[in-house]
Amino acid sequence: MKLIRGIALLICFLIIGKAFAQVRDSIPLIVADSLKAVYIYADTGKAPNRTDAQGRKQGLWEKRYPNGKLRYRGHFVNDKPNAVFKYFWDNDSMQNIAVYSDNGKVAYSKMFYENGGVFSMGKFITEKRDSIWLFYDEGLKLIKKEQYVVGKKEGKSVVFGADGNVIEMKTWHNDVENGPWLQYFPDGQVKLKTAYLNGKREGEVTLYSDGDESVPSIQGFYRNDCKDGKWIYLDSRSGEHDTIVYKNDKPVDDAKYRLTKRRIDSLKMKYQDSQQRLDHPGNDMENYNGGGGDDGR
Repeated sequence: MKLIRGIALLICFLIIGKAFAQVRDSIPLIVADSLKAVYIYADTGKAPNRTDAQGRKQGLWEKRYPNGKLRYRGHFVNDKPNAVFKYFWDNDSMQNIAVYSDNGKVAYSKMFYENGGVFSMGKFITEKRDSIWLFYDEGLKLIKKEQYVVGKKEGKSVVFGADGNVIEMKTWHNDVENGPWLQYFPDGQVKLKTAYLNGKREGEVTLYSDGDESVPSIQGFYRNDCKDGKWIYLDSRSGEHDTIVYKNDKPVDDAKYRLTKRRIDSLKMKYQDSQQRLDHPGNDMENYNGGGGDDGR
């Protein structure tokens, strides 16, 4: 029995190792056929839920939800998860398949939505995301790619549209936005160009209207996340433009820019969409969350 289990484990690691041994900018899907060895090994034998004389979990364990449904099933060595673990939602559908190594510190994980579609794939180190992570919608389309170093975003994050084109790119350092920030229309045309410095918008900002990258609809400058200096607002339909000089997010000459209600309404009609994208940048991007939940070990 031990020999059979050892052979199954070896096959499992060879398959998973091949699936994940990729360069830092790519992680392929683990196809269903490649997981057969994982299923076989994780399901081998009964789960006696045994502990040793020191109270440490040893061998095959399983845990169940209050409704009796299986919550997880996997092997422990000296209280540390080892090799394949399978986690389930409380409706019996797969939640997460993880392959543990390095005394339980490292885990390659594939997480699922409750409907069975792949949610995310990547690597954990001490239960924190590390290296490249890929995220999918429920239709198995790639929607986000992020890089982590022990739980913190580091490097580029990329958001993809429904057609697979890039619609946003940001740069991170130590889990804080640092560097260029770009957004794109679905056809690939640039929508927004600016940058972050230590989590705050800093430097030149340019926003374009859909279908016209030749002339910006808004052009200005941020200093410490506040509008600073000359800002130019262009109405691409009429060709009219307005210029406002800011300091610390406020017009320099209040009297000059004190507008009548009619003028304010007119400006809002012309520029509200563009200004909304600047003031509330997160509204343009989907905030993809979800995932595997607490393993409950």
